[in-house]
Amino acid sequence: MDALSKLSVAINDPQTEIKDKLKKVCEFTMEAVPLANRVSIWTFLKCKTEMHCLMCFDAYTNEVSSGQVLIKTDFVDYFRSLLANNVVNAPDARIHPDTRCFNEKYFEPNNIYSLLDYIYDPEFEPCGVICCESVGRKVTWVSANVDSLREIAKLSSQFFKH
Repeated sequence: MDALSKLSVAINDPQTEIKDKLKKVCEFTMEAVPLANRVSIWTFLKCKTEMHCLMCFDAYTNEVSSGQVLIKTDFVDYFRSLLANNVVNAPDARIHPDTRCFNEKYFEPNNIYSLLDYIYDPEFEPCGVICCESVGRKVTWVSANVDSLREIAKLSSQFFKH
């Protein structure tokens, strides 16, 4: 069984708790996008004017967290770009025009230098984001990273249906 099939089985297993499914998506994403050492899953709320973190796994600190909130009015360029393009690829996130808005409130406190985000969209309606970040160093995301994240987002979309 290939890796995507294994993830599909894990997230569609009715015996598996939601938090365990979220962790599986984070772990699998980290394997598929090895330059990421922090992966989080976010959901859009309030007509896509807020994103709430369902789970964040930081391999750098080995911590799991949730509950963080990002508000569109604080990060206008990011929300605009993400919703228009489905992806934000920012190898140098602190100077990238779509992500530099995160510097003070998010990147600096979390030591984040690179970001690769992809929307998951069950039934073609953006529902949330799978976010790959590099903590402690800048990395260049290659097309294989973007392709892997797109496939994970597509597969995970079924799990995230509202």
